[in-house]
Amino acid sequence: MEEIIKIKKAPKVEDTIEKNKIYPYYVQDFIEKMKDRDLSKFYHNLKEATFTPITKEQRTIKYAGAEYNIYTNEIEYIKERLKKGIMHELTHMFTRCKDEDRIYVGFMQVRKDGYGIGVGLNEGYTCIFDERYFMDYDSHKIDEINRIYPTTKYITLILDYLIGKDQMEEYFENADLYGLAKELSIYSSPKKTYNFITRLDKLHFEADTKKIPNIRKVFELYNRIIMYYSECFTTKFKIMLDNGELSPEDYHQSLKFVQHIMSQQLTYFKVIKSRKLIKDYNKLLLHVNSKSK
Repeated sequence: MEEIIKIKKAPKVEDTIEKNKIYPYYVQDFIEKMKDRDLSKFYHNLKEATFTPITKEQRTIKYAGAEYNIYTNEIEYIKERLKKGIMHELTHMFTRCKDEDRIYVGFMQVRKDGYGIGVGLNEGYTCIFDERYFMDYDSHKIDEINRIYPTTKYITLILDYLIGKDQMEEYFENADLYGLAKELSIYSSPKKTYNFITRLDKLHFEADTKKIPNIRKVFELYNRIIMYYSECFTTKFKIMLDNGELSPEDYHQSLKFVQHIMSQQLTYFKVIKSRKLIKDYNKLLLHVNSKSK
């Protein structure tokens, strides 16, 4: 698996908090909210972390109230917008570890030679995690969340239904892209899984970070990702049917979800829409059924 898709398993980090050190209030708030989880990586990063106030003109990402530099372990923030964005960045710190070869942050891996994978998956799921556990941290936080990476977040959320919320969060918190990719490959293939992750990286860039998106490219990437998801779900349901975990009736009912996601369209300017993929549904069923023979 590792040789095929070149994704490594993150190292295990064991560390504890420096009890005598006084941390900023927002760090204490994060710890309190996440106190029942493994905070080893977070505590380890805190020992060398810096928190720097900046002006709006100094930020590199438009709309961002805070930004985390995974290389320097530094969070820069705009004072008046701190509470809107700080938990997203602290979540990055919470999932960050490194070895001699690369830095791991949630579902992202960045090698020292500059090659990276999983940025789209990581940013999308970090948004979901932030929204799930820190939505009430600021009364105006919803304004921030609704405009940060909407397409990437929507695409990534589908994985919660495929893998399961608890397992997805475990992979995410352990910076275990390797484990996630290995499980996904059960329902497709290592090569297709690698392509899915890199396409989501490209979709994230094209749809959610570019000032002027390349709509044709966005639609192409979106459709390929949805076809990958459709294969994964259909294969998983078929495996469950064959193992007796689903009755034939429940199996056919479950397939309606596949039909649903294949019918969804991305829309720009209310009139420009990606094509529906439902016409490929029967071909997909034949492909999945042929794999199980």
